Amino acid sequence: MQRTIPYVFALLAGLMLAPEASAQRIAFVNTKYILDQMPEYETAQKELDRLSKQWQEEIDERHLQIGRMREAFNAEAILLTEEMKRSRLEEIDRKEREARDMQKKRFGPEGDLFKKRQGADPTDPGPRV
Repeated sequence: MQRTIPYVFALLAGLMLAPEASAQRIAFVNTKYILDQMPEYETAQKELDRLSKQWQEEIDERHLQIGRMREAFNAEAILLTEEMKRSRLEEIDRKEREARDMQKKRFGPEGDLFKKRQGADPTDPGPRV
């Protein structure tokens, strides 16, 4: 009798938990397949890629310009007065800040690309509160 009591409790627990276990449903949705079937999504993705490339080229051009300014400054530094050196260094620093700000504005966590990608992604449920 004492050997059957644990089995009875296990059977009762299993019967009580069976409806809860069967109530859970798990599904898999292949969003990549769905998105591949939507020509609008592909068009939007290509537009985002084009914008991203354009913005990156603008930022790269700014960095090249800053590099040229720095090289010119280093070449002419011995001929410049202290005031002119300070002025040119301030100009270079200002350009570097502008380039960093532009990169953050375009590609940062709250940047233009992030916002545009959120608007183009139909699987995104929207803002989380």
